Amino acid sequence: MTHLWLKIKKRCVIAQRQKRSTQPTERSLKERNMGLISRLKRISPDKIEAYIASVSSPERILPVLLDELANKVTQAAKAEAKALTAVRSAHRKLDESSGRAARMTRGAQMALQAGDTDLARRAIAAQIETESEIEIRDHALDTSESAYQNARSVRMNLQTIAKDLRLRREELISRARNAKSTEKVQEINNDALANSRSILDEVARMEDRVRQDEAQTDLGNEITRTLGPEFSEMQNHELQSSDEITSRLQQLSEDINKEN
Repeated sequence: MTHLWLKIKKRCVIAQRQKRSTQPTERSLKERNMGLISRLKRISPDKIEAYIASVSSPERILPVLLDELANKVTQAAKAEAKALTAVRSAHRKLDESSGRAARMTRGAQMALQAGDTDLARRAIAAQIETESEIEIRDHALDTSESAYQNARSVRMNLQTIAKDLRLRREELISRARNAKSTEKVQEINNDALANSRSILDEVARMEDRVRQDEAQTDLGNEITRTLGPEFSEMQNHELQSSDEITSRLQQLSEDINKEN
């Protein structure tokens, strides 16, 4: 029985690889989306706070930093939407396989009741192969849901960071106004418009200098999907003559006799 299942899984893996080879663009998009999430995840409140504390006039860089964060939030939201689409697709594929397995089971029963043992064996062979496909697609769904939750968490984290920085900026501006530093406020705004250097890049560079030996990791999990062969493509004669199918046919016959 173990040998039989290994053969079934091998067939499904081959079908899955063939499907992937015809969709390089889709796979590449998924990998880029996961890589983007991984990079955005590195933006943390502690790292930004450390950078702000290292500059002499934080009020000068806050406006530019907020603009950059707004852009990152937009990127994270798009990545989250793509991840959600992948989850829905994985759900649909799993439902398709589950429905196909149920149809094969019912078809085998009907064929056996009609006295067509050969057709019943073919239906059970397709059922066994589809069960292996279900296992693969169930794993793909788990992976997709995990990626979606990760993307959602990153987006929410960036929004929280941006909100805290906006509050800090308002506080600094309020202090400047209370001190009647109108000229200072105008200078802050002018500096923000003139500053073209990416502050988030500087944060990343500072982190690299401080933690040069830290291993940089990236999400390497791939959201796997499989279409699987249809019943007409599942005519595996070796499977149809296996002991597993004979056993299932016997059990199915006993169930039918009990019902009658």
